[in-house]
Amino acid sequence: MTYPIRAAVALLLAVPIVAGGCDVPGYDSAKTTSVESRGETRVVPVSTTTTMPAASAITSTLPAFTGPVSFEEAEAAYRDKRYEEAFGMFSAYAKDRPDNAWGRYMQGLSAWKSGRLDDAAAAFVAALEIDPAHEKSLVNLARVHLDQDRPSDALVQAKQAAELNPSSGDALRLIGRAYGELGDVDAALEAYQRALVVDGQAAWSMNNLGFVLIHAGRFDEALPALARAVEIRDGIAVFHNNLGIALERSGYPGTAAKAFGRALELDSTYERAATNLARVTDHVVGAVEEDVDLEFLARLFAEDIARWRDAPEPVVVEPVEEGSPPITTE
Repeated sequence: MTYPIRAAVALLLAVPIVAGGCDVPGYDSAKTTSVESRGETRVVPVSTTTTMPAASAITSTLPAFTGPVSFEEAEAAYRDKRYEEAFGMFSAYAKDRPDNAWGRYMQGLSAWKSGRLDDAAAAFVAALEIDPAHEKSLVNLARVHLDQDRPSDALVQAKQAAELNPSSGDALRLIGRAYGELGDVDAALEAYQRALVVDGQAAWSMNNLGFVLIHAGRFDEALPALARAVEIRDGIAVFHNNLGIALERSGYPGTAAKAFGRALELDSTYERAATNLARVTDHVVGAVEEDVDLEFLARLFAEDIARWRDAPEPVVVEPVEEGSPPITTE
């Protein structure tokens, strides 16, 4: 798929690209999760051919707990961001209730938030062994695989989640991330477009789409998506940093400086934004710059999403068959 750029955008951005280094833009690292039940759905077996840890692989030293642990107590620790404690509590809970998929799922989330990626993967696998249709475990296992630099494995799990629920914006966004990290730009852009058809307000999908275009050197095409992302969610520093990079490399150092400055207003410890602002400031002094209408670009992108929704292509997800050869990143 070739991501379309409107003629109006092309004319608006027909200026030379500023020379200079481009810092690595930020990606979707948000791990917002919630515990919620879903209705009955078709069972899709979790792939047993990808390389994943067994449930018994959780061997970390756990905090000791006396007496039984309730789900509510463990969940309270998680919500209070006491993730290490929550991991131990949900591990105890899962031991006492080996057939409870939600206990394993929350064990996985707590491990992930504690930086225990292997333990998190093992817990999500255990949840899927109990309930192969546990969509949230598939989605978060894909996220863990991406954190482990295993995009091929992540793609398997994200596709399984999308097969279970074709309207899952999270699954489609993770498919886009996996394809992006595998270097398949067209497939990544298509996945993000489909995620935005599902949820036209999904700012992270817009950011990630812009991220892929930036890395492909298509800076002007990244601008509408990133302009719309910051319009929807102004309070996320990484969105402004990415917008600044696209603006700088499209020939708008002055507007880029404003974007980097906004990123630092939101997060004063954001070193990449500070470095980018310092670099771009050298191009601003004495420069004559045409105006760029970010509201116009954001409106164009919103219209594009509406157009995609009016004539969407069906989401085609290739199922992962049992017995298929393992997919690795090697």
